[in-house]
Amino acid sequence: MAHAHDIALVRLARSIEYTDFVQPVCLPLADFRASKTGEVNFVTGFGRTLKGSRSVIKQKLGIKVYDHDRCREKYLTKNSMITSNQICAGGEFAKDSCHGDSGGPLMKLQKVWYLEGVVSYDFIRLETGAIVRRTSYQLILVQLGVTIVMAKVIESALLALFLTALVCDNAVFVVGQEVCRTPDHRDGACLPVQQCPSVRDEFFNTDRVLSEDEIAYLRQLQCKTKDVTICCPDGVTTVDRSPTAVRDGLPNPKAFECGLDTLADRIIGGNYTAIDEFPWYALLEYESKKGERAFKCGGSLINGRYVLTAAHCLANKKLDEGERLVNIRLGEYNTATETDCEEGSTYNCADPPQNFGIEAQIVHPGYDKNGPFQHHDIALIRLDRDATMNNFVSPVCLPPDNFTPTSPNLNVTAVGFGHTGRQ
Repeated sequence: MAHAHDIALVRLARSIEYTDFVQPVCLPLADFRASKTGEVNFVTGFGRTLKGSRSVIKQKLGIKVYDHDRCREKYLTKNSMITSNQICAGGEFAKDSCHGDSGGPLMKLQKVWYLEGVVSYDFIRLETGAIVRRTSYQLILVQLGVTIVMAKVIESALLALFLTALVCDNAVFVVGQEVCRTPDHRDGACLPVQQCPSVRDEFFNTDRVLSEDEIAYLRQLQCKTKDVTICCPDGVTTVDRSPTAVRDGLPNPKAFECGLDTLADRIIGGNYTAIDEFPWYALLEYESKKGERAFKCGGSLINGRYVLTAAHCLANKKLDEGERLVNIRLGEYNTATETDCEEGSTYNCADPPQNFGIEAQIVHPGYDKNGPFQHHDIALIRLDRDATMNNFVSPVCLPPDNFTPTSPNLNVTAVGFGHTGRQ
């Protein structure tokens, strides 16, 4: 019996408010140096003292790491296997964790406090003849003991638990680091640049000269921490981006009020978009004289109230013959399903699409629907109410005056629900 994987997570009912008296401990990362035999670590808790009662004041205690091979030999005599994911610590008279301390931290100070292990259990008769009584997953010390705490499992099992929680809960967890928010509305963790591949590879592992906007973005990424860190979104699930709603005027690209990129990992060469990709795309729905409805045109949300589209979608022969534009839909991903989810997923689903009536249609005055060249083929639609911004509905940015047009032979991206050639 090894009590392997004696580790768990508890998710609180609400977010924690950090103060001078409530803060997270750091979890061991790649540069953490594990404790060696004889080094002193610390445990803390409200367990029983030599007086027999639980302490009403939080206690702390320094205990030495016990030789792992000797610990394993001793526990084999009790038919208990000590694994490489466990640390033995303690072994001094009247210095140990006690009943009520199970689950508490074994900590190491390495510039900052790291959680190296979790107090697990103890039962052994040592050379001195002192007996340590065992209870399931608890620890009661009489005189002399060796505390068994989980240690290396912090790096594997706990991370696995965090990843499981991310998948099952779609919640935000950050392992041992400060939580932060990137300028483009992603949740992240404060990490050194070298530990954040997306930022490192995009901005630092390159010989190109960064633009002023990119430099400004990197400055906004900096965390207000003791060490130099940046807000890294890698591996952190963003539940709600809370994009800024701009009703009047145009959203500001430099303030990331528009044009937000997908939260999903990119699939090179794919045809289907991610479920939250291009959240400005609008579908224009028409009703024929027979009452049949169909989506026949697309558009782009440019602020909280306006959709930019082609003039020929609002002025054409079919409309003259009785067809009507009846609905604008935002946040659609799959027109064939009621609830839109990523393929193979039951939890990564979009909010319901938003449908709007049309308050006004503004066709470019230079557009001639009967002309041979279709110049000025552009128009605006004013929605009958403000769009609700979320992960699946937010505006695209319009090019500013100093925008550099795309050069010939460079790829641009088009998106839509048109014919694919598979039908």
